[in-house]
Amino acid sequence: MNLPKLSITRPVFIIMIFAAIITLGLVGYFRLPVDLMPKVDFPTIMVSIVYPGASAEEIETLISKPLEDSFSTLEGIDKVLSTTREGVAIITAQFGLEVDVNFAELKLRSKLSQVRPYLPDDIQEPIISRFSFEDIPILFCSVNGKRDVNFLKDILEDDIKPKIEQIPGVAGLTVFGGKEKQIRITIDKSLLLAKGININQISASIKARNLNFPVGQLKGDEKNTTVRVVGEFNNIDEIKNLPITTMTGKIVALKDIAKVEFLPEDNDVKVRINGTTGVMFAVYKQSGENSVKVAKEVTKKIKQINKEFSQDISITISGDTTKNIIRNQEGVQENIIIGAILAVFVVFIFLGSFRSSVITALALPDSIIGTFLLIWLAGFSINSITLLSLALAVGLLIDDSIVVRENIFRHLEESKTKNPKEAAEKGTNEVALAVIATTLSVMSVFIPISFLTGVIGQFFKEFGLTVAFALSVSLLDAFTIAPMLSAYWYRKEKEKDIKSGWRKYFYIISDKWNELYKDLLNVYNDILMWALNNKKKILTGAIVLFIGSFFLLPFIGKGFMQQNSDFLMLSLKTYSGAPASKIEFVMNKVEEFVKKEKDVESYFCITGANMQSNSQISNEGMLFLSLKPITKRKYKPEQITERIKNYLVENKLDSMVRVSASSGMGGGSSDMNTPVLITVAGNDLNELQKIGLKIRDIIMEVPGAVDVDTTLKPGIPELVLKIDPIKAEKLGFSAYEIGMALRTLLQGDTVSKFRKGEKEYDIILVMDEKNRRKKDDIKSIVLTNRMGKKIPLSAVVNIYDASGPTEIRREDKTRVVKITASLAPGYSMSEVNGKIQERLKKEVMLPQGFRYISGGQVKMFADMMTQMMFAMLLAIIFMYMILASLYNSFIQPLILMTALPLAIIGAFIALLITRSNLDLYAFIGLLMVLGLVAKNGIILLDFINKMREKGMNIRQAILHAAPIRLRPILMTSFAMIFGMLPIALSIGEGAKGKESMAIVVIGGLLTSTFLTLVVVPAVYEWIESKFAKKKFM
Repeated sequence: MNLPKLSITRPVFIIMIFAAIITLGLVGYFRLPVDLMPKVDFPTIMVSIVYPGASAEEIETLISKPLEDSFSTLEGIDKVLSTTREGVAIITAQFGLEVDVNFAELKLRSKLSQVRPYLPDDIQEPIISRFSFEDIPILFCSVNGKRDVNFLKDILEDDIKPKIEQIPGVAGLTVFGGKEKQIRITIDKSLLLAKGININQISASIKARNLNFPVGQLKGDEKNTTVRVVGEFNNIDEIKNLPITTMTGKIVALKDIAKVEFLPEDNDVKVRINGTTGVMFAVYKQSGENSVKVAKEVTKKIKQINKEFSQDISITISGDTTKNIIRNQEGVQENIIIGAILAVFVVFIFLGSFRSSVITALALPDSIIGTFLLIWLAGFSINSITLLSLALAVGLLIDDSIVVRENIFRHLEESKTKNPKEAAEKGTNEVALAVIATTLSVMSVFIPISFLTGVIGQFFKEFGLTVAFALSVSLLDAFTIAPMLSAYWYRKEKEKDIKSGWRKYFYIISDKWNELYKDLLNVYNDILMWALNNKKKILTGAIVLFIGSFFLLPFIGKGFMQQNSDFLMLSLKTYSGAPASKIEFVMNKVEEFVKKEKDVESYFCITGANMQSNSQISNEGMLFLSLKPITKRKYKPEQITERIKNYLVENKLDSMVRVSASSGMGGGSSDMNTPVLITVAGNDLNELQKIGLKIRDIIMEVPGAVDVDTTLKPGIPELVLKIDPIKAEKLGFSAYEIGMALRTLLQGDTVSKFRKGEKEYDIILVMDEKNRRKKDDIKSIVLTNRMGKKIPLSAVVNIYDASGPTEIRREDKTRVVKITASLAPGYSMSEVNGKIQERLKKEVMLPQGFRYISGGQVKMFADMMTQMMFAMLLAIIFMYMILASLYNSFIQPLILMTALPLAIIGAFIALLITRSNLDLYAFIGLLMVLGLVAKNGIILLDFINKMREKGMNIRQAILHAAPIRLRPILMTSFAMIFGMLPIALSIGEGAKGKESMAIVVIGGLLTSTFLTLVVVPAVYEWIESKFAKKKFM
């Protein structure tokens, strides 16, 4: 089918076709979900188990190891990790990316149920959760008021939470702050001793009494009657009056030996919002829902609820993660618009025609809007990756139209009497093969990105396909809209229009440029003639430049991927075993700084807990900062983190606290985001600690490494009570009885539930706090045995001081210690890690059975290198296949590909000059440049072949075609360069962190464009002259 002819003879049909594409594209756009990142499924499942009062080593033995052994046999399992702390175990099962996460969770639950009978009876119910970027909250909200925090929490859970969870798209809410109410039975140690009552006896009495028990039915002639025994507590007084039988047979009421109260729970977790103690809740969206839309609906609902409350209670939004999505989206749209304007301006400068510029520019809205239809049909979303691909493609989308329009324009220039319809059809068909070849070549570069594996493949699947979608629509536009408008909307600019009005300034610029272009054309003709006469020098020079560019690599920083979010999460840790008051004191000091920080919009903090592991940890806290937009703030997130650290140093608090930027919420491992990570594996904890501390000290001495830390630190103090089994047996005690009695007295034990209406409250049995503060309080405990005798605890146990690890980590059933560090400003990942590896090889000798490996961003970078090299290889292979098919030649595609290495030269030089890192985005830029360089060669080579078909010899064809094709090559290259400028200059939110990609494209195009115009003709003449007779036709 001759599409250009069809578009010229049936213009209304073509207009309707594109009207349909634009209409459907707009429908798709408004139906697309909006998210920060693509939907990425990491088949990673976490199991959290709380075992109150147990040490890290006990939990490792009793819980972590059995679960690791069980999970490691699961089908498709990749790695099993565990983190064990005092009172909690977190086991993470990582499956291969090809595994269905629903199937994996089903199998894991089955394994867990098989192991559950062998785990301790008194562990809390295991919590199973998946890791997903969709599990990151879309909103953080606070409930404020001149009321007690616990009252605000009741309002939140009873009134606010049900209303918000009813909103379509909301998956659920998580509440932070405030305290749950409970029935607390506080035992008086002296009264317990005086009455001769065993603590286990009280626990058993409560459990036996607080029951409703169905016993059967009475069968009657008319109807049956259900019989049940009712024993549940109806009020607190019934608990207070619970009869307890002493060892002497006397009955006493519980209130005579204990204090029974309805109080908030006893925990150290505190939440502050912008300096005020309060309660908060996080809102999660359902999978596949539009984050921005759901956040707007929740915000709308909150405004309605605020109107219903009295003035002393209100809900405020303390953190909105969708702002980052909106700002990113707006920033990329801004980049697209600026890039489009600059690209169209390039077209006008070269052609000096507003109509030509408009015809070319129409390819942008047609292609972008049409792409939204294909994105919707493919099941993608509007996210930072798809928007980035569109911003990147701005220069590409008008390339086809530029080539077509420029050739039509040339035909009209060369023959003033030529019919515009004839010029449009002939001009389009003349470059049709070149346009198809260039588009397919560029598509062959991007499509392989969508088939990458691993984490990178998950993220960038939508990237390559989105660019391919846009290019396919732009190709259709180039063969239909461009020739149609050229045929019916051609009019030579009138002299009076050119010299009058505001447009005259643009024409002046165009005229000046075209005068310069004529001089440039003469220079190019001279250079081309010299190059054809000195082919060996040209080829040798190109090879030397290409090889020489690789000597720049050691001077170019390497990294994985820059991040610049509007939301910063900091983790604060004091020394092991520190009470919650210490971290609270430090957090107060940090808040004083944050309140004065102009780049912070709002903040909230949590002390005494770790939200990522969902556990209470007395020496930890987390600070969440909502930052101003990138364009309105002075500092980057890492600089704000550094300022907070400096503030702590100034206040002499740095010795007792460590501040680090956290990777985010939602679970999973943060290892991949760590710039420096050394993992040492071995089973001896003491040896692991020694090795970890030695490596830590080495890293601390390496310039550029900051915030050096190790996961295996000196242990928290422990008081060990070792039972003497012979004495215990003689005195009538079992290890279980002693352990349960002491746990109840010291930590407290949930012995039952108290139901009030639809709510349930824990009944906690615990010893008075004044009798459980010091070591001597433990020694003075007197237990009552089964015979009613009072036995001092010291008679059955040996008490001594010890220390235990605060945290034990395991990978694939082996203990590990991780040493981590961040990068100081101005240092690259490769630079710092290279120096660390040099030191480790010289100074660290590991005992037998121990090993260390580098991980974090180093591993991610190595994986990325492998993946990107594979993508480049695929791109080159596909490009060759496409070109060989189109040109029916095995040789000419090889000629074109001699231009590919020329792009590397400028890319590396640009990275070096701008001090940018060779990272993930830079590699994508390199891939893109490969396609663009081939495109320039195709435009040139295709016309040379056409001239030879008309009877010219090789030299004549080159000298005739190259100057003619100089203009479209420069136009497409400069359009791409100007389209990339907004990203390279970091204009707007969407460009931050992605500058290296645009820098590589601009640098690669600048060198490759000019070198291609000289090298490709020289190689063409050399090869064609030698192998013309052998070429396959």
